[in-house]
Amino acid sequence: MATEMRRTGIDVVGDVAAWGAHFCLFYETKEDLLDTLISYCKSGLENEEYCLWIVAEPLRIEEATDALRDAVPALDRYLADSRLEIVSARDWFLQGGTFDGKRLTAAWYEKLADVSARGYPGIRVTGDTTWLSKKDWGHFCDYEDGLNEVIGNQRLAVLCTYPLAGCGAPEILDVVRTHQFVLARRHGSWDIVETATLKRAKSEIKRLNDELEQRVVKRTSELMLASEKLSEARTELAHVNRVTTMGQLAASISHEIMQPIGAAVTSAESGLLWLDAEPPNLERVRQALGRVVKDGKRAGEIIGGIRSLIKKAPPQKHGVDIKEVVLEVITIARGEVV
Repeated sequence: MATEMRRTGIDVVGDVAAWGAHFCLFYETKEDLLDTLISYCKSGLENEEYCLWIVAEPLRIEEATDALRDAVPALDRYLADSRLEIVSARDWFLQGGTFDGKRLTAAWYEKLADVSARGYPGIRVTGDTTWLSKKDWGHFCDYEDGLNEVIGNQRLAVLCTYPLAGCGAPEILDVVRTHQFVLARRHGSWDIVETATLKRAKSEIKRLNDELEQRVVKRTSELMLASEKLSEARTELAHVNRVTTMGQLAASISHEIMQPIGAAVTSAESGLLWLDAEPPNLERVRQALGRVVKDGKRAGEIIGGIRSLIKKAPPQKHGVDIKEVVLEVITIARGEVV
């Protein structure tokens, strides 16, 4: 089954698997941040997804809203319909003044249940980390590891953003480790830096695709063989039907012809009996011979009718004297009794 794909709105990324994406962006300026996130959120709204933009200083909620409104004319309607939330990072990540990864993970499940109940296909999220302090860094990395499990089993896609100036080499390595891939500017343009997780995922996808292709080839071969066997069975069945039909037709024709022939034989035997009588009853003999002639003609008419049917000749209608038929049956029966 083909994997459902959805547009990210980010040119260098393109389409990704509909849900389960967890990638990050290293940025240097507010303009770089807005340039990427506006396209990302705009694409989510166009995909009829529920969008959550978690904003942190130096970007303010008002700036993010105004910038997104320039790209999405219907933004006020989306906000009124509660299809889009733009919230403060401190309100989302630091409720109660402290960072709690377990509480935050539970909040994601609660949000997912609410969004699903409202009929949205899933949630597209982006969140910034300028609020993150050194003391919370290790806990946040553990949270990001746990978030991968949440994302992998839910209809959720997350883009995390990190200010490059606030990250040293250890932090950058942590971020690369906990995300599928990284976006960063290289030589003045955005580029994707593949992580080990992404490379493993691509390798697994390739393996699964190769396995699927082999299964398709095998199944196609099996279906072709089954089709050939079915065709042979149909041919054999048609032959059996023809033989059966011919047998039924032959039996029907035999029955129709044997009736007048049997009647003629019965009349002839009756005639012989009347000839052997003392004295011979010639009148009865004459009547019996008349019936023989009549039944012989009747057999001939039946054969002629069959020939006409084979030649597709138009049907012929003849009048029948019911009284004569009844008398004939009585005469035949009387002859058999004698």
